[in-house]
Order: sequence, then structure tokens, then C-alpha cells
Amino acid sequence: MDRTHLDEREDGTASEAAPASGTDEAYSPQRADGIAALLKAAADPTRLRLLHALATADGGGMYVQDLADLLQVGQPTASHHLRKLFDAGLVERRKEGKRSWYSLAPGRAPALHSLLGLADPSV
Repeated sequence: MDRTHLDEREDGTASEAAPASGTDEAYSPQRADGIAALLKAAADPTRLRLLHALATADGGGMYVQDLADLLQVGQPTASHHLRKLFDAGLVERRKEGKRSWYSLAPGRAPALHSLLGLADPSV
């Protein structure tokens, strides 16, 4: 697979080289920003563990306290990381009184299963 590479400019800064002939167009800056934001949200060990727990949960999701207990972290820590995942659109939240039920965002589930090395359950 041919990859783009970084070239050094005359001023010493790096710039992304154009893709080699015959490859797909480079990401637009907006698309790259969007993908980077999603990766940034998931690029934390606790968040990856939360995503894995949700992806493999019976019933398709879990309550915050159950996730905190499973990961052996405090409820405020679990809530903080779940909020980051929610803000990035990776998980959905359903309020049930004082409790919150989290599940993978349906539109993101196949990509998250792939990222986590899990089989896509919809196939």
C-alpha cells in the first residue's frame, strides 16, 4: 500500500506530500479534523476499556455505576470519560431517573467494533 509521506520545506517545517500517482485523494482538512477528533476521544486507555465494555455488554449497554465497577474506577471518573465519548458522538446516553444508560452510537458501532478488534454483531 502506497502512503503519503512528509517532505521538509525550505524553512525546516514538514508538509504532507501529495499522494503518489494512482492513490486516493488526500483527506480534506475538514475530514481530517473530524477523524482526528474521534481518534482523540477514543485515544485514552480508560475510554477504550469503556468502549470495549459497551461493545460486549449483554443488552447493548450499561449503567455508569456498572461500568465504573467493571473497570474498577470511581463513578466520577467513568462519568467524565463517558461524557467525552458522548460529546464525540461515539456513545449514546439515556437518562433513567438519576441513572444514565450508555450504549455505542448505532452509526459508529461497526467502526468501533473494528477499532476494538471485535466482530461486527450486525453481520
